[in-house]
Amino acid sequence: PIGCWLPCHPIETMPPPAAGPFDVNAECKFKCTVRKGRIEANPRAGKTEVFSFKVSEGIEILKAKAMRCVRQGEATQQLVTEDIYFKKSKGSPQSQYIALTEENLEQLTTRRWNLISRRDVEIMQTEENTVLESFFFEIFLYVHKENARQNVPTGLRQATANRIEEVGRQIRQYEVANDVKFGDITRHHLGVHQARQPEGTAFTDIPNDNITRQAQQLDAMRQQLATEEQTEEQRNVKRIRINIQGNWLEVSVDIRSVRQALGLPQHDLFSQGIFHD
Repeated sequence: PIGCWLPCHPIETMPPPAAGPFDVNAECKFKCTVRKGRIEANPRAGKTEVFSFKVSEGIEILKAKAMRCVRQGEATQQLVTEDIYFKKSKGSPQSQYIALTEENLEQLTTRRWNLISRRDVEIMQTEENTVLESFFFEIFLYVHKENARQNVPTGLRQATANRIEEVGRQIRQYEVANDVKFGDITRHHLGVHQARQPEGTAFTDIPNDNITRQAQQLDAMRQQLATEEQTEEQRNVKRIRINIQGNWLEVSVDIRSVRQALGLPQHDLFSQGIFHD
């Protein structure tokens, strides 16, 4: 056979990040900018705050810290959306900002950290600062413009235990007034949702959103399972008559234990067994 010779090329490997490996447990700096208008309108400037945050703490802690930037501004600022937008690179345009989620938070921050250049690191070292002390991730929140917020209540609040308890009374009053009864999952979801609404917002109706419908569906499934278990329990309890010292008494027995004692299968032979047509 005719052999062939192929040149051997070394496998190229990615160079290590100039700033070193990213540590999700490290205190990082996040610069949060609050801009007026929708992101699609490409608003500019905005109030900026810097805070520390560990990526390992998760998206909810990040949102809570970012919301302080909104609350430190005008008291009536209303969020266009609760999404936090992330600038994925130094020169990334606003149209390419990405909404952060629990799933992509670590991936995006790690990728942005790995884009820090050696030149950037050298400048930071010249200033006698570490990368963690000098570098910050850029995030953005968007609020309604002044003319779009007329007659709009104050911004969303944190759902504290006291607010959830207070809202619980409103929800119970709604149930009584409308002759409805929410399941535990739906009631909890409604309590958290309503507790986050602006001050003075009354609970007047059920939110028409996917999360509420999912909560109602889960409650319906729980109720169905409970009903089936109760029906099964009732089906397995029968009353029989026994004679005790000349007196006939009716007592309830567990059919499953009787079947087990007699060596019978755990189902009705005539409705489900070999005699069932």
